[in-house]
Amino acid sequence: MKKLTRQDCLSVNDLALKEYTVKAWDGVVYIKKMTAKDQIQFEDMSQGKDRKNIFSRLIVMCVCDENGNKLFTEADMDALNNKSASAVIELFTAISEINSVSQEDVEDLAKN
Repeated sequence: MKKLTRQDCLSVNDLALKEYTVKAWDGVVYIKKMTAKDQIQFEDMSQGKDRKNIFSRLIVMCVCDENGNKLFTEADMDALNNKSASAVIELFTAISEINSVSQEDVEDLAKN
């Protein structure tokens, strides 16, 4: 197996996009893998007063177009919170799976 150099590690694109069909919205979005910085930010925000926005926060952080540009901003969180629960949970679940966020992780975040 190849011994990686610093440049090898930093230059590899490990933030792949995955196409996802949101059945409730009858269309396709892309889900990106979170960076380590995103993961820490998500966990920090979800443990504070903002944990009521745990679903919309993850959607804002990870849903993008085919070029990796975010579809939503924090200004959209209230609007996302007012979408159907089934659509939001469906998308949240897909994002969680792609980003290796387990159900236990979600429950732990919600408790704190």
